[in-house]
Amino acid sequence: MLIVAVLVVGFSFCPRTIENSVGVCVHIEDFEDFENQTISHLIDLGVSYVRTDWSIPNDSMRKYSEDLQNNNIKLLAIIDHKTFGYKIPSLEEWNRTITELVTSEDFRYVDAVEIWNEPNAGLFALQPEDYYEMLKSAYAIIKNYTKIPVIFAGVSPEVSGWEVYLNTVFALRDTQDNFDFMGIHLYGNLTYNLHTLQFVKGLTSKPIWLTETGKPSAFEGNTEQGQAEYLSYVYITARPLASKIFFYELRDGTWEPNNPKEVYFGLLTREGAKKEAYHIVWNICRDQ
Repeated sequence: MLIVAVLVVGFSFCPRTIENSVGVCVHIEDFEDFENQTISHLIDLGVSYVRTDWSIPNDSMRKYSEDLQNNNIKLLAIIDHKTFGYKIPSLEEWNRTITELVTSEDFRYVDAVEIWNEPNAGLFALQPEDYYEMLKSAYAIIKNYTKIPVIFAGVSPEVSGWEVYLNTVFALRDTQDNFDFMGIHLYGNLTYNLHTLQFVKGLTSKPIWLTETGKPSAFEGNTEQGQAEYLSYVYITARPLASKIFFYELRDGTWEPNNPKEVYFGLLTREGAKKEAYHIVWNICRDQ
């Protein structure tokens, strides 16, 4: 509780002229008013980055990325199964689509690319060897046309065998040469989170981006206060080891029978009301 209090009273109202370390995850397909209400909340929070799945290019994605750019907010675009209509593409389709994306007008305002989301987890998990091939080819294509950084996917340490997964990928020839920042996701126990970060630092000298971290504000005994305290502690403990920290997520999600707690990770409710965690992130953005 003490750490939370320090963050709340320790901010400055002076605007920052340098990019801060804070980002937030946004699912723009979940609501229709992202052009207005979502952008206004992002501006108010003061985050430097937004992390969003890149769906098949369309006017909405182009407008969204342009709105972010116009408000000095950078976009970390995730290229994953959602980009391919919720499927795992062949390597040929992957390479063709990556090329089409990075050479399109839609991609003009993308500031960084994350290759896949949690490739070791869920229905769209990838074999380590397949992930290596996709990362390597995507890196070559992206760097051929742009100078934007490429982020190694945020791997989930909540899945058994995650260390083996990463060790396998990094044992494959030139993995270190095919990304600029190392992604990782952190949820749950804070002591274990520090172990995870130290393990990742032992794999690579590349800077770490914590591309997801968060806690639900309800369900199974969780509260808004507990969510706010968790985000505060994660930021303070992870910041010395991670150059970017993305809080999951801006707004509460929709009900998922197989993952009901997913509804409550937002800094905002579905209706746009600010939770305690919103104010914590607001203050963090001004305390750097």
